[in-house]
Amino acid sequence: MQIGGDKRISRHLSRSVDFVRFRWHFANQTYFPKSFPRIIRNSRQCASRTETELGGCRQWRSAAKITIRAMTETLQQIIDRLWHAPKKAEWRPKTDVVSLDDLRAWMASDDIELLGFTHHLLSNRRFRIEPPISMEEYVVFTKLYCERCFKENPDGEWSDSNYSAGGDLVNIFAGLWNDGAVPRTVLADLKDWIGKLYKSGDSEMRTCIVNATLEHLFEQKKIRVFFSDWQKDETLRTAYSEASEWYQGGGKSPLGRPPFVKR
Repeated sequence: MQIGGDKRISRHLSRSVDFVRFRWHFANQTYFPKSFPRIIRNSRQCASRTETELGGCRQWRSAAKITIRAMTETLQQIIDRLWHAPKKAEWRPKTDVVSLDDLRAWMASDDIELLGFTHHLLSNRRFRIEPPISMEEYVVFTKLYCERCFKENPDGEWSDSNYSAGGDLVNIFAGLWNDGAVPRTVLADLKDWIGKLYKSGDSEMRTCIVNATLEHLFEQKKIRVFFSDWQKDETLRTAYSEASEWYQGGGKSPLGRPPFVKR
């Protein structure tokens, strides 16, 4: 990832990659189903059951409405709603608040460009989410988006290339690592997810994970130790060894460090 060279910065706005400035909240961790048909099916079931029997009817109906909105609102309509976007001047926000319902709708989209827009919106200090998104939802979305970037390498107007997403993942992981309020189980889950991606990937994807993410995470000794159990795995020990060659050779980068990640 080339810091400062992202085409979206010059073309749209100077987005922040300081993921630690994103405030984590554990309240209001509402379950949001992933499957639209399942949402509709359960929403219809709500109509024929008492609220005591189902308990979550209103939540299901709300989720269904959110998903329908995600399918009908285009990325350009969302941009027009949030930004004054002149062609040859800096973009200016029309608001400083994004509703959590809207955010969830965008996160549920299959459009990788909309997912990329949402990913970068979450790290933009000019917006706050109301009510705040939970850390759990944010991490789930981050894994979904980055996995698609690793596999598809979209590199679109808003979506990241595989290497750019890998660099963002360094900052996200380091931000969580430096936040004492984040349970270590969250980091262990991310580590396991990266390991599964590496194991399931082809040689190109494995090289990207090592070069774009792991070798920069391993610049920090404590994170290297956290991943050291990979040396016991027949497949992951290769990733650990290759990623370690970077710091052993004196390699350093700003990824995972201030100002990209606040300590």
